[in-house]
Amino acid sequence: MAITINHFKTRVIRYPLFALGLTCALTTTGLYAGLNTAEWAYWIAAVGTVGTLLGTTWLATSESRRRARQEAARGFIVAAALAPRLNKLAYQISCFQGELIFTEWEEMTHGRPHEVAAKFINIDYEPASTEELIALESMSDNCATKLAFVQSQFSMVKSDIAAYAQTAGDPRRPLPPSTARVWLDWVEDLADRVNVIARQMNDAAQTHAVAPSQLDLYGEPDE
Repeated sequence: MAITINHFKTRVIRYPLFALGLTCALTTTGLYAGLNTAEWAYWIAAVGTVGTLLGTTWLATSESRRRARQEAARGFIVAAALAPRLNKLAYQISCFQGELIFTEWEEMTHGRPHEVAAKFINIDYEPASTEELIALESMSDNCATKLAFVQSQFSMVKSDIAAYAQTAGDPRRPLPPSTARVWLDWVEDLADRVNVIARQMNDAAQTHAVAPSQLDLYGEPDE
């Protein structure tokens, strides 16, 4: 394998060269000081102690950086997986909003309460799992917290709409405009929150569309 200048930018080469240079510098210092046999023993012991401390510190910080890179890469991968699900949810909610807005202007009527409610209750959305939310913790703007709140709000609005539909007076009569306006207020607030988090997931997915490299995941360059 040919060695290029880029090899000297990796820790596989850089750190051994640094250690070799430091050893040479310390040895030269000892020779220049004219140390005797006993002094050399103390000098080598002191250098070894300092080297151990430096090595331990380097290993700890290197491992911390590696974990941070892995967590960031995992968060972007999860965001890319969640983006289509949130886009679909946002679209289905916008369709339901259309159902709540009067379209038959002459009669000003909706469908029956249980029929209209079913279109929201039956929205197909797979919530992000606890593991996915934890992976999103590495992202900025509290993405994980926002998504968890949106999912909770979605479930709550579903339950409230279902309860309203079940307590409607005459199920054969159209959905009252006053009830439709209440539902629309709930859904509009939910839609705004879903659109915000969907945009964040889309931005993360597009920005990091390229698969993470070995350097991102493990701190080592690709072969």
